[in-house]
Amino acid sequence: MNFVKRAMCYIRRKLGKTLLLFFIFLVTNCTILGTLSILDTSSLINDEIRRQTNSKVAIESIDSEEKLTEQEALEILAIDNVNEINRIAKSVVYSNGFAPVPGGEEDAQWQVILHGYDDLEKDSPFTENVCRIIEGSYAKDDNEVVINQFLADTNQIAIGDTISFVLGNENVSAKVTGFYLTGSERKQTDTVATINRMENQIYTNISFMEKIGTGNYEKIIAYVDNPELLSETADDIGNALGDKAGISTQDTMYQKMKFSIMQVERVTKLIFILTVITSVFVVGMLLCMWMRNRKVEMAVFISLGIAKVEVFLQMVLEIICVYSLSSMIAAGMFGVLTPLLSELMSKIDGFGLAISFSIWNVWKVWLIGMVTLVIITFIAMLPCLTKRIKDTLSEMEG
Repeated sequence: MNFVKRAMCYIRRKLGKTLLLFFIFLVTNCTILGTLSILDTSSLINDEIRRQTNSKVAIESIDSEEKLTEQEALEILAIDNVNEINRIAKSVVYSNGFAPVPGGEEDAQWQVILHGYDDLEKDSPFTENVCRIIEGSYAKDDNEVVINQFLADTNQIAIGDTISFVLGNENVSAKVTGFYLTGSERKQTDTVATINRMENQIYTNISFMEKIGTGNYEKIIAYVDNPELLSETADDIGNALGDKAGISTQDTMYQKMKFSIMQVERVTKLIFILTVITSVFVVGMLLCMWMRNRKVEMAVFISLGIAKVEVFLQMVLEIICVYSLSSMIAAGMFGVLTPLLSELMSKIDGFGLAISFSIWNVWKVWLIGMVTLVIITFIAMLPCLTKRIKDTLSEMEG
């Protein structure tokens, strides 16, 4: 009878011990799979937190005559670690059908300035609380603008009305979606030029700026995935643009949160490591007891002329069969329970990412577990395999 048949016969004959070992493996696999999934989810959450810190590289045109182009914006967006850009453009236009609040320059009394952003809620005076929306909403869709409350009162403009601008021989219209105030409008002197007055600054989106023919940008803000690589990203952008632009970085929020993120990562990894160490220790002790009770059996096999390697392979095969079965059932159980765990975790406020089932994690746990069990089995059997058969049998008789 070869070692494979002997292994299968032992598993059937010692069903009670086999079931005990099976349940130990099952609990161990479920525990490690669970902690590994939590570790992966924690890593994803920390990466998302890093992105949400809005760490960024600011690229500003040095020469007012040579602004940043759309091609350069695409080159910046293509750089590794850059996940989003916010293009900022500015253009002087003439009003049509409404009068700007007059200032000190009569020649420019019909001029207003359009400020365009990919996202008005980032990097704009609204973000810095210089301006605040007092009615309506930001300009998000095409052909939408936000104007000053005083400009609206002067021209009796309401939310939802349309205002026009003169572009050469054409008129371009936009819908007013919101009113804003800075709080400093009345502090301006009468000598401030019409075009520079706060009331005559109109905010819109980049798509509208492109519609009126403004294809270049005063400034581009590049947001990064990993703030740890912010300096390297700024260098890459600098190399791509040369001396054309001034580059600065900002990661204030990340620096405030950096220690907390690192602590969470360390605690999660520590929990995983402790779980693995505990599981290996418990399984190792159980296998040592298992092998200790089989010393006579091994001694008899060896005395019958069966090679020690074949005896070792039999013991390993028994354990691998039980372990593999427990791994498959643990994977199935975890796959079924994962949606329930995700639903439970989603009820926690601010928990944006759910626990996911990964077949790759199952394979990793199974492969590493196999290697670990072979090593533990070898260590547990080593005293029995190195001791003389006569001594082992005499110990059991005594």
